[in-house]
Amino acid sequence: MALETQVVTDVDEQAAFVTPWRDLAVAEGNLFLTPEWYFSWLEAFGRDFVPRLVLCRNGSAVVGVLPLVQERAWPRALRFAGDASADRTAPLSSGDRTSVEQAMFTAAGLAASSILVLGHLEPAAAQAPALRNLHQVRARPARLPYATIADGWDAYLARRSRNFRADLKRKERSLRAEHTVEFRRTHAEHELEGDLAAFFRLHDQRWEPRGGSTSSTDRVRAFLKDVSARARAAGWLRLWQLTADGEPAASFLGWSLGPTYSYYLAGFDPKLSKHSPGTVLLAHTIRDAIADGCSRYDLLLGDEQYKERFADGVESVESLVLARRASVPFLLARLEAAARVTLRRLPERPKVIVQRTAARAGSRLPLTRSR
Repeated sequence: MALETQVVTDVDEQAAFVTPWRDLAVAEGNLFLTPEWYFSWLEAFGRDFVPRLVLCRNGSAVVGVLPLVQERAWPRALRFAGDASADRTAPLSSGDRTSVEQAMFTAAGLAASSILVLGHLEPAAAQAPALRNLHQVRARPARLPYATIADGWDAYLARRSRNFRADLKRKERSLRAEHTVEFRRTHAEHELEGDLAAFFRLHDQRWEPRGGSTSSTDRVRAFLKDVSARARAAGWLRLWQLTADGEPAASFLGWSLGPTYSYYLAGFDPKLSKHSPGTVLLAHTIRDAIADGCSRYDLLLGDEQYKERFADGVESVESLVLARRASVPFLLARLEAAARVTLRRLPERPKVIVQRTAARAGSRLPLTRSR
């Protein structure tokens, strides 16, 4: 049976496809591609964008979803919804992925006056035949470390170095020697607001010495609150607090979705940094992921040393800007990509300041992200 595609721009009509769309995203273990992420992002940022949900059907079955939006203002770029805060994007598809993805990219309708921005795209999707004949700007691939946890905590620890095991045990013992330690996960709806407030406070305390967090703007915070509420209702949210003597010492925001448990953002009280409460909490969430039956623990974007220590594998994602012709927005993307090379050479504090300034510029810079 021939594949059929459809572009749905009405939000109410899009809601009719939530169940098959969600099923595809859960199978991939990717919250960034769920309808929960999409509609939360539209709630916070949608006034500046036109929803363009691309669907692919095989008969009556939905076999592909491409959750895009298009900017209302110049340069009218097409992009994944919420890509500025997403660490991994890709077309959702089942069956013959090449054919489904080809059909959806073709149906997306890249007009001659617009560009297609694919932020943090999985490598296989970046090679889709539908993209090969377009002008391209590629940013440097970004690293996504992960840990394989299907065989349990003891087997996972056995693959770590002796120094890692000893250091983790020492940190946990040191923290418990001086404080009464408890781990608490947010379950009930009435707990969410207060627990998120504690999380944001600890996250800011972690990042203020480095120039501030790129996730601290009011609109991003409103978006994170909304998507966290939707994820909690779906049973995916993993919002954890480590308390020391009853006070929040570290907090973790992530999710458990299908086969994958993901670490998204975290924070800790710098006054307790000698005990590394963030590291202790991260180890606890890996145990929780194993209890959930997950086979993979995603540490998501970032090449921080602590992530590398917990990881036993690494993947990469690419950010691409594509156009049918070398337009002004496309040339702007070339300049931005070159500027990012310089940005990587800056010390951490000025780098974050520049990133926050760029984030305020929003979608005018094709590759700009806010996380």
